[in-house]
Amino acid sequence: MKIYRYRDLRPNEEISTQEALNRVYQIVLGNTHWCARPDALNDPDEFSIGYDYTVRDSTRRLLPGILAHYHGIPPERAVMLTSNMTTATLEEISIPVVADMVSRCREEVGLISFSFSKDDPILWGRYGGQGDGVCIEIDVPDRAIEDGTLRAVEYVLEKIWHIDSLFESALSDPSISFRQMLLTKTESWRPEKEARFVSKRQNVYMTFNQATITEVLFGSKVSPAVVTEIKAAVNQHLPSHSIAFTLSDSA
Repeated sequence: MKIYRYRDLRPNEEISTQEALNRVYQIVLGNTHWCARPDALNDPDEFSIGYDYTVRDSTRRLLPGILAHYHGIPPERAVMLTSNMTTATLEEISIPVVADMVSRCREEVGLISFSFSKDDPILWGRYGGQGDGVCIEIDVPDRAIEDGTLRAVEYVLEKIWHIDSLFESALSDPSISFRQMLLTKTESWRPEKEARFVSKRQNVYMTFNQATITEVLFGSKVSPAVVTEIKAAVNQHLPSHSIAFTLSDSA
């Protein structure tokens, strides 16, 4: 299975041309990727989720635990409160739960983003320097999807959950909600065909030992000197590896 990372080679206020090249070398030469905080990515609505506060039987079952954990209400009183629960009251009770789960996701989870799309003009524009960058092809075992190491993002019209899903996760396994938050995006992002590696570590470099770099596509605006430099670095450090170098048809 092939996945792709696009890298911008243009310098900016934060990184020099050499640093931009080094980030490419980290991937191509070391199979190493930066595992970022979720809020460091480019979707400002990453954690914008709407909630359905309809009171269900399952809600009443979960509420005593939520009231005890987040509001310090004794179990016997919590049971009494849940019997006459209204939507407005449920929404108020949920405020610290939502805040806690989003905060924990921001602080505890790391992400590496890839795409299933090769040489895609939209991705070149967003992440590949508008043609002054590279698209790196990575061959990963098919089992990476099967075992959950790598997950395809699901695209939906609206990110709306029933609050029970967050309650259930908060009381048992927060990682369930973390994955749901980070693996669901709205339809406007569908063209990216994104795949994400979700980790319990963030702001660290991670090496993918089971992945193989198979191709580097150069955007049409990459200078011949930079193309030569990258090819030379790869051939010097990975003389026994077969990595194709091609020119993009789309960028």
